Amino acid sequence: MGTSTNQGSPRTPNWRAAQLAYESRDIPLDRALQEIWRAATNQEEGNIAFGLSSPIVARCLEIVSSEGSRDAALAKASSAIALSGEASLASTIAERAVALSFARGDRVTSFLASLFAEATNYLVSRDLPGFVGAGGRAENVSQALAFKSSLRQRAAEVVAGVRGPEPHGSRQWKTYVDRVIAQLRSIAPNQE
Repeated sequence: MGTSTNQGSPRTPNWRAAQLAYESRDIPLDRALQEIWRAATNQEEGNIAFGLSSPIVARCLEIVSSEGSRDAALAKASSAIALSGEASLASTIAERAVALSFARGDRVTSFLASLFAEATNYLVSRDLPGFVGAGGRAENVSQALAFKSSLRQRAAEVVAGVRGPEPHGSRQWKTYVDRVIAQLRSIAPNQE
């Protein structure tokens, strides 16, 4: 996020399974999302679940639920992250979710959906550019962006199906994140 170099996923069998979805249109969207989240949470180092379940991300949820404006929430979240000493990929994703949570509807629900949609966006962005071209799932940049957008949207839909935590229940936060990730790792195919 925001870097000029592409830090690809580790070269492991888990990530190779996820990357097959970037190569083949035969792999359904839900299966692609499953494999991405399985790979992202099945690694010792860089397991995104650890970061997303951190207290500072829970604090960002509390801020979203209590602040009346986007600007105030962003300022408070930025300050909380800086003071916590927990500046990380997850806190950056959470800060982005804070900004997005004021765009529509219930802010808490929007924050939760945005948090996992943005995490999905990050995970996909690491590798998808390397698979754009003739013969792949995305033959051009427009198709790659559409695929990434579909994955983000589907992640948000999965999150919407998981009962959220209390906005001021940071003890429940890790349990909630674990439930969402379990759903993302094992979603049933979308019945469309």
